[in-house]
Amino acid sequence: MAVKKKKKMEKPKKTQIQKLRAEVKKLRETSLFPAAFQKDAGWRSLVSTKRDVPPFQYERHLTIADYLFRENLLAKRIIETKVDHVLGKGIKVVAKDEKIQEIIDTFWDDPDNDFGETQFGRVIELLVMGELLLKAFVNDKNGDVKLGFIDNANIEKIENDKENASKIVGVKIKNIEKSLVPIRLVRDGTQYQYEGDCFLFQIHKLSTLNRGYSDLLTLFNYIGDYDDEVNNLIDRSYAARCFIWSVTLDGATQLICDKRRDELEKKPPKPGSFHVHNQREKWDAVTPKIQAGEQIEQLNHLLSLILGGAGIPFHWFTQAKGSKAGTIESSIPTLKGLTRFQAFIRRMFRKMINFAIDQKVKYNPSGLKDYKRGGKGNRSFEVVMPDITVRDLGVYSDVLKTVTNSLTLATENGWLTQPEAEGIFKMALTRLGYEVEGVKKGQSPTDEKKEWEKKGLSMESYMTRDYKNARKSK
Repeated sequence: MAVKKKKKMEKPKKTQIQKLRAEVKKLRETSLFPAAFQKDAGWRSLVSTKRDVPPFQYERHLTIADYLFRENLLAKRIIETKVDHVLGKGIKVVAKDEKIQEIIDTFWDDPDNDFGETQFGRVIELLVMGELLLKAFVNDKNGDVKLGFIDNANIEKIENDKENASKIVGVKIKNIEKSLVPIRLVRDGTQYQYEGDCFLFQIHKLSTLNRGYSDLLTLFNYIGDYDDEVNNLIDRSYAARCFIWSVTLDGATQLICDKRRDELEKKPPKPGSFHVHNQREKWDAVTPKIQAGEQIEQLNHLLSLILGGAGIPFHWFTQAKGSKAGTIESSIPTLKGLTRFQAFIRRMFRKMINFAIDQKVKYNPSGLKDYKRGGKGNRSFEVVMPDITVRDLGVYSDVLKTVTNSLTLATENGWLTQPEAEGIFKMALTRLGYEVEGVKKGQSPTDEKKEWEKKGLSMESYMTRDYKNARKSK
């Protein structure tokens, strides 16, 4: 007769994301077919387009996106991966003119703006919430600009131009009577300058939509499924570690078995202890046989789907499989997408900086009159951001080694002259992204020779590449 002692298992707790899944599913369905779920189906709002999501659904989408970023490690990592590649150590703004650089530094380092620190949070906010709303406060005494953050959940409605649905003319904030006017270029006489009350930046927005949408929106359901599968795998792993003692009493009656079970329940054996018995009592540890291999494979497929939808290669999150060249090739579409988003962020900061310069010039007409748009002053500046395309020095060194060996062989056999071989080598360096004195990127030796001839430089200087003497004789 066997006596089995069962070890109690705690009931797994449901995660909050499981509770939200039903609402997420409904949100997705009503987002695709909003008119069928609206009370006033068939009627068009005066301040929205036919494809707009109802306000309560949009606010719910913000709540879910905010929760996922704070509580879900996969969603958080997807957002931070994009921000890390786009911003790197941070943005640096460099102007050619000292006065313009001073204006930029004042705006950039203002205690309320503090873009050296807040730039990361602003980009995260844009990705998670789909919109970034900043109200501009201009000091009418000296033209200094401060930007205040407004939660886009407080936006009551977006007002469009009646004749141009893609042009936003007003942003209505809850409990505030007057709408904010988005900052844009307006004509001031013969020139343009930025005017308005606020900056509104939006992503994942078609021209016929008023609102921007979270970068996580299309991943809501799949992240929820992945979270459920991971929790199920953890539960199965926990169950696999559990066991029960199967005690067999040879020739014992039910009464003796019950008595022995009661004795063991009162004083169960401790880990590492001894239990001495005769041949009529047999103990066996019984564990469940749970095969989790298929579930792990399903998890990897689901993770691959999520990362693919987010535009991130699978090997960025897990151990790389296959050749190094294959992983580099699979990263190219992601790097192009991140480069496009980086260009958007660069334009975003350029717009804010140009607005700050315009306001400074406007309220200081005497000291900065040359820096009006179209004036004599140099207003140009560069928003310096990290290079997303990481150069593989190992690959580059192999390329240069091959080129060098080929050129050496060509010069030894008299197929190329020494200056021609040098020109080809420098051209190879420029193709790899390195600037070489006297050679422009993508320039061939023939083009370089023609350029020297146009400048009236001696052919002897060209053949020897004596740049210093060539410049002196110019």
